[in-house]
Amino acid sequence: MNNMTNKHFNIDDVASNTGLNKDTLRAWERRYGFPVPDRNPAGERVYCLEQLDRLVVISRLLDQGFRPGKLVAKSPAELEKLNQELLSANNEADNSILNELIEAIEAGEVSRCKGLILSQLVSRGPKEFVYETVIPLLVKVGDRWAGGRLPIYQEHFITQQLLVVLILVNDQIEIAPSSFRIVLTTIPGERHSLGLLMAEILMRLEGVETVNLGVETPLDQQLEACLHLQPDILALSFSTIQRRAPIISALRVLSQQLPKEVEIMVGGAGVARMRSLPPRIHVVKALNNFETIIRTVKKMKNKH
Repeated sequence: MNNMTNKHFNIDDVASNTGLNKDTLRAWERRYGFPVPDRNPAGERVYCLEQLDRLVVISRLLDQGFRPGKLVAKSPAELEKLNQELLSANNEADNSILNELIEAIEAGEVSRCKGLILSQLVSRGPKEFVYETVIPLLVKVGDRWAGGRLPIYQEHFITQQLLVVLILVNDQIEIAPSSFRIVLTTIPGERHSLGLLMAEILMRLEGVETVNLGVETPLDQQLEACLHLQPDILALSFSTIQRRAPIISALRVLSQQLPKEVEIMVGGAGVARMRSLPPRIHVVKALNNFETIIRTVKKMKNKH
């Protein structure tokens, strides 16, 4: 049997993985009879993997406007069916503009491609542009490249166009001086900066002060930067090019040597499915999940 089937998660783990706060989870337990956690020897709530997976789907559907009372009573199969129907409907609406962008890339129509990207930014605004245009476009481009239907130079071209626009967006977001600071970077060998930049934009839109060190910062320099800048969080991005061993090795060093006041937030496809990470590591399963982690860390800071 897969060991993950028997794994249990505490309420902080569930909140971080679903975006649902702890008060909501407790309220649902009383009001709807779900989730139904067990208790560990210390009397704390612990949740099985099946409940966590079900709560993840519920959280996604809540983001689409469904009410919890309509969702919590549904079975996992019913929830998944509803989720798939919603995804199909959203894909039909979004695919036209994404397909038009792909067509412009394949036809070598540079000006048209740039114009379509900018029009999406103007019509949607920065946050929705990241969630509804950039992320699904990158998935679509990645799938076509992996399937041999898009040459690597075209994949590089669209990535570069998105990078240029996102840098412009990031520079235009003004935030007031904040007592909450996040340092962003990647480990050596991780050259992809797009995920880092998208996360920074979303953080700045939440009023968080960010310090982006760029990519491939040596671990000793990450440690030195955190000692000097005293951030609340060190945020790292990992793409699928990274192997598990160097990721775990880097995170173990940072977990052991960073000041205890600095939490570590990791995201990207390279770590999304990883388990058994070193202590102090907060995994962002999806970009909209980081807001929950930031709130959790703020609460932790306020207690000290």
